[in-house]
Amino acid sequence: MLRQRDKDILKHIENYKAITIYQAYRMFYNTSKFGYDQSKKRLKDFEDLGLLKSYKEKITGQKVYYMEHQVSLHDLYVLDFYSMLYFTGCNNIELIKTPRYLNNMIIPDAFFKFQFRENLYFLLLEVDFTHQTNMSKFQMYEKLFREGTLQKECYNTFPVIVVMSNSTNIRYESNNFDVIYIDFSMSNFNHKILCI
Repeated sequence: MLRQRDKDILKHIENYKAITIYQAYRMFYNTSKFGYDQSKKRLKDFEDLGLLKSYKEKITGQKVYYMEHQVSLHDLYVLDFYSMLYFTGCNNIELIKTPRYLNNMIIPDAFFKFQFRENLYFLLLEVDFTHQTNMSKFQMYEKLFREGTLQKECYNTFPVIVVMSNSTNIRYESNNFDVIYIDFSMSNFNHKILCI
C-alpha cells in the first residue's frame, strides 16, 4: 500500500522526470536521523515493484531514479537546487524549467519563486556545467531588466541571478540586479541564497 509520502515522491518524479537519493532525502525524509537510508531503501523498493528504473550518473556517481527517460546531469543540478530549497525550509516553491524571455533570446535553466520565513524570493538559475554564462548573456539580462516584463511578474523586483559553477573565471556584477555564484556542491547555500 502506498502512503501519502510515497505518492508525493512518485508525483515529483512524474512532474520532474527524475530524483536522486539525496534529493528524496532533502524533500521527503529530512526529519529523520536516518533519512538518507530511508530514502535509499524506499526508492529501491519502488524499483523492485517496477514503478521506477534507475541508473548511475557517470560524473557524480549518484543513483538516479526515473519513470520513462534518463535525464541530463544539467537537469539533475536544477533539481538539486530545488531540493535544497525544500531542505532549508522554503515554502510554496514554484519551478519553471527553461523559461523564455525577449523572444527566446534568453533562456535561463530555471525560474524559481518561493517563500522563506516572511520573504518572497524570485531567482533565475544558470547551470554552468557544459558552458559558461558569459558576458553577452549577462548583457541580455541587462536588456531584460530594462524591458521591465519580469518586474511586473515579480512585484516590481528583478530576480536574483544564481550561477551554479565551479569556475571562478567570470564574476559579473550589475548595478541593476544581484548575481550570486554557487558551486555544484552548493556549499554555503543558506548564506548565499537565503542570507542566513
